[in-house]
Amino acid sequence: MLKFVFKNSLLYTFANQIPMFANLLLYPLITEFLTAFDYFVFGTAMGYMGLFGMLADLGMSPLFQNAFFKKEKHYRKFWSRYLGFLLLYKLFYGMVAGTMIWLVFRNELPSDRLWLIIGLLVTPLVTFDLTRGVGMRLMQFKHKHRVVHLSTAIAGALTVVTTFITIYIMKLGYLGFFISNFVSVIFQGIFFAFVIYGKERILPSFQLKRRQIKGWLKISLPLVPHKFSDYLLTSSDRIVLDQYLGVSNVSTATVGMYNVAYNFASYFNSFSGQVNTVVSPIYFSLFRDKNPRVHLIIRQFTFIWLAFNYIAATLAGLWSKEVFAFFFMNNNDGLETAYKYTVFLFMAFCYRPLYVASVEFVIFKEKTMSLFKITTAAGILNVVLNLALVPIFGIEAAIFSTFLCYMYMGVSGHLFKDTKQYLPLPYYPLLVFAGVTLTGFFVYYAVEFHWLYKIGISALMGIGAVVYYLKKGKFVIREIQQIRVK
Repeated sequence: MLKFVFKNSLLYTFANQIPMFANLLLYPLITEFLTAFDYFVFGTAMGYMGLFGMLADLGMSPLFQNAFFKKEKHYRKFWSRYLGFLLLYKLFYGMVAGTMIWLVFRNELPSDRLWLIIGLLVTPLVTFDLTRGVGMRLMQFKHKHRVVHLSTAIAGALTVVTTFITIYIMKLGYLGFFISNFVSVIFQGIFFAFVIYGKERILPSFQLKRRQIKGWLKISLPLVPHKFSDYLLTSSDRIVLDQYLGVSNVSTATVGMYNVAYNFASYFNSFSGQVNTVVSPIYFSLFRDKNPRVHLIIRQFTFIWLAFNYIAATLAGLWSKEVFAFFFMNNNDGLETAYKYTVFLFMAFCYRPLYVASVEFVIFKEKTMSLFKITTAAGILNVVLNLALVPIFGIEAAIFSTFLCYMYMGVSGHLFKDTKQYLPLPYYPLLVFAGVTLTGFFVYYAVEFHWLYKIGISALMGIGAVVYYLKKGKFVIREIQQIRVK
């Protein structure tokens, strides 16, 4: 199991992050033609799009997953009906999203560019975004991860080429980011439309009944706030900062640097996301088959995953100053100083292993109301903290509130009775929170150390990891390896 998970997670990360890796290599070339305003426009636009991201599928993603695992012989019939309903809904969704972008930027951007951006964002939403998501999900459930790897790698390569042409050659600035995003989504949408409609013969059914739809929405709508919390954590801070422009140290320049820092931290978070993608179907298989050792397996895997995240986040934050100095060596807008914003963002993304361990069984049991206190509360808390503290402390308030709220989301599911009942084994969440927080403060100051001291710190962490592996870790890993992936 462990080898399978990490192999496919690495392949997902590599495939999904080809644009990231290539763009990082392109940074010394393209950042000469980018400004903080370019990052401000793209980051803010994607932030506002995220506002409606929670409504993209009305929370119906778990219905696809549950139909596949619980009604394996007839899942195609259910998926066809879900597709038909969501395709009709997407037309309304696209109009609302486009109107929102127009309202936000009507006084900020030239009219012709604004309408082009709206077209680049909305067209994929109402055409191929749904088939892309459903197709990828089906391949993941069937453990045909190579199909997803291949399509994502090709889409990533197209994105890189488009970014280079539009920013370096054509010098279109922020517009290049929107064009690259459009190319990626459209290609994958067409690819998975062939998989879903052609190969799998899962065609949308528009023979829908009101009672059916009400039954679906009764289960799915409680997950909308759950998805909304993801937006509130990842994007709402950009909107709050946009509304507070000119207050404290909030300006288009500092918001642009914050977006740069967040982008770098999200690259680290992407690996955890890909582990989640691979692990979720495995967990559901264990739940479905009623494996008697399921809780022990999940806890063992969670601690390994958590240790990896902790070490990776610490090292990423520790060396962020040198990394930014390299990638922004040719930039004249001060973007290399954005490293100071990354440390607690890196540490925030250690939350996911604990979070997944506490919510997967809840979703499998369709007890979705329990998620309000975990995800929705974390998102609302993030907004409240940003609204209250950004006018006083500026950008730094957005960083620390993001950290606290992500860690709350990871820890809280292990503390509430209605979710803790599914976790018979202890995970020591408060101890994890304390350790990650203290490490974050240490790295926040250690990032300014001389590189020789950083090498020493990195070496000590490496030695500690090896000692733990030799004394205990290898036995745990060996036990997990015995679990077969079905």
